[in-house]
Amino acid sequence: MSGIRTMKTEALVIGSMRLREADRIVTLYTRERGRLSAVAKGVRRTRSRVGGRLEPFSLVHVVLHPGRSSLYTITGVETVRTFQTVRDALFRMEAGGRLLEIVRRLFPEEEENPAVFNLLVRGVAGLGRAADAAEALQVVLATRLKLLLALGYLPELDSCTECGSGELLCAFRPSLGGVLCADCFSRAGHDGFAISPEGMRALRALLEKPVAEAGGLNLAPGVVGEVERAVTETLLHHGH
Repeated sequence: MSGIRTMKTEALVIGSMRLREADRIVTLYTRERGRLSAVAKGVRRTRSRVGGRLEPFSLVHVVLHPGRSSLYTITGVETVRTFQTVRDALFRMEAGGRLLEIVRRLFPEEEENPAVFNLLVRGVAGLGRAADAAEALQVVLATRLKLLLALGYLPELDSCTECGSGELLCAFRPSLGGVLCADCFSRAGHDGFAISPEGMRALRALLEKPVAEAGGLNLAPGVVGEVERAVTETLLHHGH
């Protein structure tokens, strides 16, 4: 980070860990530089005014000073939105934790992607409005699908990823990122799995609808399981 001066940026807090007696290492996803880590000094002291502003899921304005290592130092922080409702319910915390873990794993440090930043903020906002665990899961699924788009992977849902047929689509193949027809699915030696017409419609709906509307889709548990498997296994194949 040589030559980089103090930076002011909007950031979503996506994790933190203890450092020494009173400090923390905070993981941020910033608008200008993507994912990065920074030291927040003294925030674990009882009198610290900063510590409460750096809770996971918080949206903040931070001032970052580059250090000698890959770590920045936080020299100023102001709250934009706390998203406290996410932390107020265990089911929201659990769903949100899955989302933030994907971001930490898939997106390399210091890779600018404002679209991902905006998507994450919308996803956390939608999660904060989720009324129950099912709704929270749908919001996170929609956000994860859209993160696939940000990585450059648009799931193929209209024609077979092996032969190109648009007929008898009945399975999903994560390694190719799309659906299979019945003939191709019947062949051995691939990683495809059956998916219902309802599952395919759910994938399309979660891709097409804004994250703010994803929680209201009222998907059946079995359909959610199919979509979850398609998203998770595709991310495993195509993520960093």
